[in-house]
Amino acid sequence: MNEFEFIKKVLISGFLSGIIGFEREKHGREAGLRTMILVGMGTTTILISSFRVYHIFSNFQNPILRIDPARIAYGVVTGMGFLGAGVIIKDKKRIRGLTTAACLWFVTSIGLAVGVDLYIFSFFLTFIALVILYFLKIFEKKIPIDRYNIIKVIGKDKQELKDYIEKIIEEYNFKIISYEIERDRVEGKFGLTYTVRYKSPQNINELFEKISEIEGLEKIELK
Repeated sequence: MNEFEFIKKVLISGFLSGIIGFEREKHGREAGLRTMILVGMGTTTILISSFRVYHIFSNFQNPILRIDPARIAYGVVTGMGFLGAGVIIKDKKRIRGLTTAACLWFVTSIGLAVGVDLYIFSFFLTFIALVILYFLKIFEKKIPIDRYNIIKVIGKDKQELKDYIEKIIEEYNFKIISYEIERDRVEGKFGLTYTVRYKSPQNINELFEKISEIEGLEKIELK
C-alpha cells in the first residue's frame, strides 16, 4: 500500500469526523469541528503507523520480542479518555460535556475503522451518530424526565408552618427527597431546606410563588 492510499484514509477519516464535529460546533460545544477532525485524522494516522511498524519488523525473529500491531490502538483508546474528561464541565446544577466526550470517543472508533479499510462501516457509523445527535435529541425533549431543585425558607419557629409548607409541596405533586432544619432559639427563627423532585412539565415557579404567599416567612430562595 503506497502513501497515497494512506492520504486517502486520513482524508476520509477527517471528512467523517468533521460531520460529527459540525453538529457539536453548531451547538457551541467545547470540542467542535476542528477538534473532531484532528482527533479522527490523528487516530487513523496512528493506526496506519502501528501497522507500518509491524510490517517493518514482521521478519524480525526473536522469541522474547513480540510485535503487536494493535498495541498503539489500545493506547489511543485509553488516551482518548483523558481528552474526553477535559470537555466535561460541572457546575452547581448539572454536568455538561458528556455527549461531546462520547463523540470524541466515537470519532476515535471511526478513525480506527477507516484505518483498517472498513469504509462502508465507517460511513454507517457516521450516519448512526447523526441520527442519535439530531433526531434522538428531539425525542428526548418529549420524555418527562425528573428534575431537582432546592427550596430554602426562613421564618418563625412554628411547627405548623413547616407542616403547611410540606402540604403545599405535596399538593403540587412535588416529591420531597430530603430536608434540613436550622433553628435559632435566640431570635426564634428557623430555616428549612428542601430538595424536591418533579417531572419536566411541572412548573417549579408556581410552587415558589405559592410558598412566598405564606405569612410568617422572612426569606425564600430557589436554587
